[in-house]
Amino acid sequence: MPQKSSCLQQQGNNTRNSYYYIRDNMDKRNIVRKVRLTPEEDALFQEKAANYPTISGMIRDAVRQFNDIGTMRKIEALTEMAALYRKYQQDLAWLGGNFNQAMKRANELAIVGELTQSYYENAVLPQLTHILDFLEKVKDEQHKIFTKLTRR
Repeated sequence: MPQKSSCLQQQGNNTRNSYYYIRDNMDKRNIVRKVRLTPEEDALFQEKAANYPTISGMIRDAVRQFNDIGTMRKIEALTEMAALYRKYQQDLAWLGGNFNQAMKRANELAIVGELTQSYYENAVLPQLTHILDFLEKVKDEQHKIFTKLTRR
């Protein structure tokens, strides 16, 4: 009857578990990655690797710890900005509705003579026009910010 293969391998006088033999071979660092750096980047690598035995050790440690925090923060900022954008759009729409109602009422009062034409033209209208311009600028600025944040 043929013998089944064992997990143990005989190598000279040394008997080793095949799992550990394969793992030992995997742990050998024989893959080389070339990286092009500017002198400034090289200096930064040297500085960051000061507490490591080698630059390679520093890079391996950095890669193990890397979880793309910057991208996650950008996504969180975009999500928060989008929520604020929607809220402010709703608030601005509400203010715009109130503004239109106030303008309509001022016009009605001016037509029936309860609001003098000069007071309306010199006091009310300039203030309302100023508020309307301000609201439009806020909406435009919000749109610009949101467009910059979402641009790829």
